Parts: sequence; structure tokens; C-alpha cells
Amino acid sequence: MQWLELIGKSDERKAWQGKYDEMCAFVSENLQAFPAKYHAYTLAARNAITSNEIAAPIIKDFISAGFPYNQSAKRLRDPLNVVEGAITPYFTNYSMPVLIDSGDGISAADIWRTNWGWMLEKGATTWWEVFDDRWSHCHYWSGAPTWQLSRYGLGLHPQLYSEGSSVVLRVNSFGLTRMKGRIHIPIAKWVDVEWKHVSDEEISYSITNTKEFVLYVHNEKVMLTPGEHHFSLKRKNGTDIFI
Repeated sequence: MQWLELIGKSDERKAWQGKYDEMCAFVSENLQAFPAKYHAYTLAARNAITSNEIAAPIIKDFISAGFPYNQSAKRLRDPLNVVEGAITPYFTNYSMPVLIDSGDGISAADIWRTNWGWMLEKGATTWWEVFDDRWSHCHYWSGAPTWQLSRYGLGLHPQLYSEGSSVVLRVNSFGLTRMKGRIHIPIAKWVDVEWKHVSDEEISYSITNTKEFVLYVHNEKVMLTPGEHHFSLKRKNGTDIFI
């Protein structure tokens, strides 16, 4: 629905709004009855049918019960057979952002260390397709921690609205005391970021850019000119999010 508005087809959006609302209501009313709750709540949260805070515990519990986080759980050994409760790296591209956006980046980091750490312990030098060494040993579907740590840890989130593109500044600390890195933003090219804690409730954030772009900080619009800029971000109560 948002895309129809963005490409200038507001009339089509209005025509489909009723059907869209009916579908959202149906999913919301029957969400608890869906057998695959991990997948159902992930997709419902990503489509704003339920909240990240409601979906996050379901996601965390499901991943924690599966292999390799739970070493006694069944492994996904055969691509031709469905394994109840199996975790795939692929779907964490969708589920982990819900957990992180809920403010529980610390649990997300724990899952990365445990599950992808298991691959490293097994000798992986590239990310494996699934948490089993008999599948593909080099698979980009498994790269969720790489882009998620860069996007959420460095805290620059591209946004597209009818008035144009911009970036929102919102950092997940993942329980770390500092972070430094470079990230590519479509409207800003390469951007260098560094932040560190000045207290448990505040981080000092610096960003160096070579191209002007719109940045939203503390819900305020800032035109970021080329150069080095500094911001103070405060913790969102009860989370690892700094805004």
C-alpha cells in the first residue's frame, strides 16, 4: 500500500485499502492459531499487524529451542525433509530485525555468537547455507549478522517517503561499549561512523560524510553537509536502542 502512494498511485491505494484492512484484520484475529508461530509473528510484525514487542519473545524462544543454540535439537540434514522446529539462517534476515527493533539487540548478538559461532567452530571460512555441514558451504542467504550488525550497530537507516529519501539515526548497542565502521548509504555513498559510551545511558556518536544528505536525529530533520558531525544519543528506556 505504501508503494502505491510512493509511485503516485494514491487512487489505486484507496481502491485496495478496504481489502487490505480486511486481510490485516483476518491475520490479526487468527495469529495465535497459526501453527508456524515463528514465521507468522515475524511476518505480521514486519507488516505492522502486531508489534515488535509482542513478536520478539516468540522469535527468541523459537530460535533458542532450535539447533545449534540448543545442541540437543534436531538438525536440518536433508533438504527434502521438513524438520519441526528447525532454524535456517535465511529466515533470520526477516526475524532478527523484529527482535532488534524491539530493543533486544543483546539477545540478537547472543544468537549470532552461538549459532554462527558454531559454524566458525566447525571450521567455516564462509557462511554456510544452513546449520549443518552437508549443505552449501558458501551461501549469501546466511549473511544476516553481517548486514544487521552494520545497519543496526552503526545506526543509519535509509527511509523512503513521498517527499524523498532520507536517513534515520537510531543505534542498537548490542551490549557493546563502542563500535566503528563504514557503511554505504544510497543517498550518501560511503559514510564513516564511530560511537562509544560516555555512560550507561548515553553514547557519543560521530559521522563523517562526503556527500550532503538528510538525516533525522531526535525526530528532527538535519541537512548533513560534507564533513564530520557529532551527536549525543540517549538510551530508550529498557532497551539497547539509542536515539
